[in-house]
Amino acid sequence: MRHDPLVWVLRKAVPSAKVNSAYISRTLLRGYYIWVEPHHALFWRAFKDRYPSWRRCASELGSDMQGICPLFKTERQLVLWLCQTLSLPDGVADLLILFSRRDY
Repeated sequence: MRHDPLVWVLRKAVPSAKVNSAYISRTLLRGYYIWVEPHHALFWRAFKDRYPSWRRCASELGSDMQGICPLFKTERQLVLWLCQTLSLPDGVADLLILFSRRDY
């Protein structure tokens, strides 16, 4: 059985939203973001409602906030934003990046 730390974090962050899978993706021109299945837009709407500090944290890290979810220039900025917004302990960002890059 595959244990995905990103899915676990997102499920705990927004228990009211269904999260079957999630992964860090990248657009060629705009940057990195987290894709959430099965309902990407619904998840991010619920996330933003639950964590009003998301916008401030994203802005501090230079996010493009014009879409459904924030986009960042680097994968590290994206994961740091998520961890700051959720007030996760130090080290979680490194673990999320490590697991996002491995095929386990």
